[in-house]
Amino acid sequence: MTEKEICNLYESGLSLAATAKRSGASLHRVRRILDQNNTQIRSAGKQKIPAEDPRGMVHLGVKITKAQRDALAACPGGKSVAVREAIGNHLNKALLVPGVDYPGFSVAFLIVHPKDEPKWNEMTALDQRFLFSQRGPGCRNEAGKWEFGGGELHLGETIYEAVVREVKEEYGLEVTSISESTLVEQFIEGQHWLCSCVFAFVKNAEIKISEPDKVLNPTWASGHEAFETWDMSQASINAWEAMQ
Repeated sequence: MTEKEICNLYESGLSLAATAKRSGASLHRVRRILDQNNTQIRSAGKQKIPAEDPRGMVHLGVKITKAQRDALAACPGGKSVAVREAIGNHLNKALLVPGVDYPGFSVAFLIVHPKDEPKWNEMTALDQRFLFSQRGPGCRNEAGKWEFGGGELHLGETIYEAVVREVKEEYGLEVTSISESTLVEQFIEGQHWLCSCVFAFVKNAEIKISEPDKVLNPTWASGHEAFETWDMSQASINAWEAMQ
């Protein structure tokens, strides 16, 4: 097998792992793909493997350190397999899925209609208008059910920063302030999340959807209408009850 063919084999394994991860495969399945790829590389003659950052790793969002890249470029023959396995272990760590392989951290937000904000302290939650939407096919769980917004908390973000980012990403709205948060532990479809739930206040009610695979049919409605007539997600029901 030529060096080019070895390079193609190396990239194909990472690409298969990336595809499996995006389709929701378990970490065990992804690791098995990488192990099979390692075996194929060994049987191909232990030739030198590519020094450049393969496209598969770019797709996975995995960063190879300079030391790893230098080592990969410097070691031909049998040593290349050891380096390939070391980077495979690095890749495995990056493939851990929050909420599945370890508890995930998230935010959930009930976006208050701007016209209701001045009467915030005088109205009950059932009477106030909030922004709801249906979960699209790109969501991690409970697709097709109605919910208020939410998303994953990124490393280094405050709860406020995460809410501002997620509201902008999902609905194109600008957050002006949020309420104190309520922590809710969620167990949904085999996933485990710790969720900080808040009421969010925005400048205007003009919605612009930028994630149509995740956010469908955005609608301003009262808490009464949403929770008594729509098929709400269990995560939203849990958060709603904890926030009352």
